[in-house]
Amino acid sequence: TDQLIVQRLLTCTDQSSAQKALIGSGVVVILQFFLFLMVGLGLWVFYEGRAFESTDEIFATFIVQQLPPGLTGMLIAGVFAAAMSSLSSSINSLASATAYDYWAPMVGARNDEERILKAGKIFTLVWAGLLVGGAVLFIPLSKGTSAVEVALGVASLVYGGLLGAFALGVFTRRPGQSAVIIGVSVGIGAVTLMRDLMAWPWYVLVGACITFLAGSLVGWIQTKGQS
Repeated sequence: TDQLIVQRLLTCTDQSSAQKALIGSGVVVILQFFLFLMVGLGLWVFYEGRAFESTDEIFATFIVQQLPPGLTGMLIAGVFAAAMSSLSSSINSLASATAYDYWAPMVGARNDEERILKAGKIFTLVWAGLLVGGAVLFIPLSKGTSAVEVALGVASLVYGGLLGAFALGVFTRRPGQSAVIIGVSVGIGAVTLMRDLMAWPWYVLVGACITFLAGSLVGWIQTKGQS
């Protein structure tokens, strides 16, 4: 999994608790998506299959036009709260990974928590700016496509590489760190270049396969070179 989940699992008291939390979240998220699907199905029935210019407008239109003022305000506040929660978790995971895994080793500050904290705050601002800039750049690319498809498509470009790296660690013993890094880079790069040739649900599978094959090949070459 990614840093977004790992940073939550690290708050558990032991490995057993972390495993239970991870399995439990996998079960709960199924119920969550089932609830989302029921909301969408209910909106489709309510509007009798009416076509909207953008599918992103359907729920917002229902909230504004059909719900009483008090409930409308509560739902809008809930949407903003959920968005802020997701953004804060994502930005925090990016900043902490950058500060701990990259910046601290480079400057020799692995054991200096105060410097790492200050660097983390700076990286938080940097990543927030990059995310805002990326979102603005994606506005022209998302025309005619729902926000959910754009978000999942972008995430799928990276998740294939993560899954491939996980497969390398579980199913093989040959690749070292450099082989995995090269495999992930090749996998993500290849899927990014081929993204117009396939639908976004294929990104993860294709990226994982390419990452696994590339990492295995590099690991085999490195092993041969050492022998």
